[in-house]
Amino acid sequence: MALANAEGPIILDTACFSQTAGRTTELDLKMAMELENRGVDSTRREKLFQELLAARSDVSNLTPSQLLEKDMKITLGIPVPGLPMLVQEFVAYPDVTEALKKFCAERETNVTVLMGLLIDGDQIQRDIAVFSSAEPRIAQEVIKCLMNSTDPALQLESFEVASENHIPGLQLFRQLNAKASRKQVLPIVRCAAECIVKRCQK
Repeated sequence: MALANAEGPIILDTACFSQTAGRTTELDLKMAMELENRGVDSTRREKLFQELLAARSDVSNLTPSQLLEKDMKITLGIPVPGLPMLVQEFVAYPDVTEALKKFCAERETNVTVLMGLLIDGDQIQRDIAVFSSAEPRIAQEVIKCLMNSTDPALQLESFEVASENHIPGLQLFRQLNAKASRKQVLPIVRCAAECIVKRCQK
């Protein structure tokens, strides 16, 4: 990687050191300073961030199925795809219902947690949706854990999808705590999955 672009991964991960995002660590700052000492031009940060963000957000040629696969994590059998857009935008795509059902079937799961992200300058928006292809009680357990979480508190607010984009089995929430990333949400989903497993074993 050219030295001029070496700061790129840090800039993208921290949303260009945005205070709103709250994703910058001391190590990020230390590494950025070290790169500047080696000649990286810090005045290019915003331009580089916009270029990287545009490249990551260009999903014009991807189908709903490909978007679900693009950036996916799995915890205790529950997939958690990260979308380069808000979920409320994703559900407007054609054939999303079929894509979600196929996605669940291929992973032998009844529940998927979708996380949406929109970065506009230093402003960040997030939303979360829980999709259930069957067994709605499992989805409700996941939702309860997400809603009741205090570390972090996601501050979820129910969001009604437009009728023309309604997807049976999908419940959507605005995530008012935009600083809580998927890395922090995964343990909550895992805890919900563990509770479900324990309940089934009784």
